[in-house]
Amino acid sequence: LAKNLDLLYQSALGTTVHHYLEFEIFKPDTKSIETQLLQLGVPSKLRGVYSDTILKLLNNTQHDSTFEWLFQKRDSTQVEAEFGHANGSIIIDRLFVDEDTLWIIDFKTASPVLGEPENIFIERIKKQHQDQLRHYQSVLVDIFQLPTKVAIYCPAIPMLICL
Repeated sequence: LAKNLDLLYQSALGTTVHHYLEFEIFKPDTKSIETQLLQLGVPSKLRGVYSDTILKLLNNTQHDSTFEWLFQKRDSTQVEAEFGHANGSIIIDRLFVDEDTLWIIDFKTASPVLGEPENIFIERIKKQHQDQLRHYQSVLVDIFQLPTKVAIYCPAIPMLICL
């Protein structure tokens, strides 16, 4: 049960960070974060810790070297974009065209486990999500008819991890 609750709370954290990244809100007030966490069922004793984590992830994002490029205003930018295909639909966290290349970005709030070197963490994240991202790429390459790149944006380290 404790493991299921932890997964539920981690999911709430990811949902909240995705919300702020989607709307490009990088400095939400603590009350706003705690209200979101409350709505997602996170108990009061955990909300402070989760709020701190969320603020840290958003702060990392703002201070990342790819921040300006990733969140640049482009006419082509779409967030939480849904695309139908033969087997259902996919939802892309962020996509845009930059220099005639379609970029498909998936946000992940995972963090390295205690003592895990960054390079090992990066390989673990790539391995966990490459099938999902390659699927997104296969759907969107037909729709957009452009060279396509896929990447995971991970604010915990912070880094844009290209596959």
